[in-house]
Amino acid sequence: MLTMLEVGSHSQVCPFKKTICPKCGGEYDNCDTKTFKCVNCSGCHMALARTCPAYLKERRLRELMAEFNCTYRRALTIYVAPTPHRQMELKFIEQDSIQQ
Repeated sequence: MLTMLEVGSHSQVCPFKKTICPKCGGEYDNCDTKTFKCVNCSGCHMALARTCPAYLKERRLRELMAEFNCTYRRALTIYVAPTPHRQMELKFIEQDSIQQ
């Protein structure tokens, strides 16, 4: 059971104790849907997908925080979003790794 699927949050300390489906974002444990909808970016993948643009942004922000020893707010000012071309490359790499 997942209580919080927002990227960067931790269910142990999150005051928002609502159960959310990782497949469709509905307010229940899980469902049988084959059509996914991410609660973080509204994309057509599960909320926990490593290819989610919101996940990738959060991961990069954490890397910047470690690299520059700075706060989250400062990392946001340093962050440069990937170009659409780079996002397509990442999707192809992810699909290729899944098929192997």
